[in-house]
Amino acid sequence: MKTCECLKWKYQGTRHLEAGKVDKAIDCYDKALETGTEEGDVRLLRATAYLQRAATHREELKAIVQSLTDRVENYDDLLAIAMHQPELANSVFRRMTEHSKFQEKQYRQTQYRHGLYQYALLQAAQDSLKSTVLLPHYSDSWRRAAEILAELWKLKESIQYYKKSIELDESLQESTLPIIEKLHKRQELLDNARNYGWSEDTLRLA
Repeated sequence: MKTCECLKWKYQGTRHLEAGKVDKAIDCYDKALETGTEEGDVRLLRATAYLQRAATHREELKAIVQSLTDRVENYDDLLAIAMHQPELANSVFRRMTEHSKFQEKQYRQTQYRHGLYQYALLQAAQDSLKSTVLLPHYSDSWRRAAEILAELWKLKESIQYYKKSIELDESLQESTLPIIEKLHKRQELLDNARNYGWSEDTLRLA
């Protein structure tokens, strides 16, 4: 009975995921896991759903940052206008105040959206890593975990998981080796940045 219930929610979740209804998919996978059966397969599916949620947050985060960048003004130029044209000073200062309020609002939105993005990634990582324990001989579980670890900039760990997926399925070698090479280059970039004194906070922001 529990197996049938799990399959029902799993199939419903997959239909929602294929339709782009990520939240509904996650709700269904939650219900499937509550039955206590087929945990590995469902966790892998839920990890995929969380990864899609993270991708949505990432795109919205990029849009907010781009909007903020587009609205950046040169305050030195505005102050020069106010000094040389006193009749415009009130207008200039009002514009600077409004812009500062806009920036503050955008910064709050950026922090909020980045938090949602990170949380979704961490949820995806938790499920995908658990799936490698429950499905140790299933290459897709290792590959999904590798993909999510790379998003979290856990590059060395990601490389190891990609290599494990190749061990389990040699047909993945052609598509995976270029990814591993890119991850090595990203790791080299990170190591160089650390050597130049970049803080971990700065690296995460970058």
